[in-house]
Order: sequence, then structure tokens, then C-alpha cells
Amino acid sequence: MRLYFSHPAVKGVMFWGFWDQRHWRPQAALANGNNVTPNEAGKRVQQLLKHTWRTNESHDISHGQTVSIRAFKGSYKLLVHHNGKVIHTENFSVGQAGNTLKVNLSGSGSNPHVDKVLIG
Repeated sequence: MRLYFSHPAVKGVMFWGFWDQRHWRPQAALANGNNVTPNEAGKRVQQLLKHTWRTNESHDISHGQTVSIRAFKGSYKLLVHHNGKVIHTENFSVGQAGNTLKVNLSGSGSNPHVDKVLIG
């Protein structure tokens, strides 16, 4: 899977079988038993798809600061927090060419009323 994921010509990967109860080669399944419990291979795939190959970031920021991240292609939600409360939400996507997102927030004086930016 790592080879497929890293190749620019690959647009996606399809699993024809993942459950040992309905797989033509049960020993190659990613999940076993009636509860469809992930086996070791399935846990590795879950780790890649849900954690390793996802971009989730949190940044503490100050007035006028720019945040640059390197993100995987896909859809994201930007959350801007101040004092533990969400004050701005924005959905955006990152494609082949990347993306620049500019968020302007009003504040009073030099206080931009932002203390944390969450991307994921």
C-alpha cells in the first residue's frame, strides 16, 4: 500500500475482500470472525489510513502570524479558537497544486482574538 500511495499516477486503491468469512483467501483478510475484528494486518491498514496518511495540526498563533503546513490531498476543516471556543470555521480542500487559505479575523487594536488554529 505504501508503494501505491506514494506513486503520483495512483488515484485510489480498492480492497476486493477484507473479511476472512467472505474472502477467497481467508489468510489474506484484514478482519476476522463474526464481529469483523481487525487482525494485525487490518490494524496496520487502519493506522495508515486514519493516522499516518492524514493531516491534523494545531498551532498557537499571535497577531499577524502566518502558518504554513504540508498536508495530504483531501478535504479539511479549519477551526479557529479563542479562549477555548470556536470563533471561526472554514471548509477547504487541498489538491495536486496545493492551496493557500487566508483567514481575516477582526479584533480590537493589536489583539486579533485568536489563540489556536486547528486543521484536520
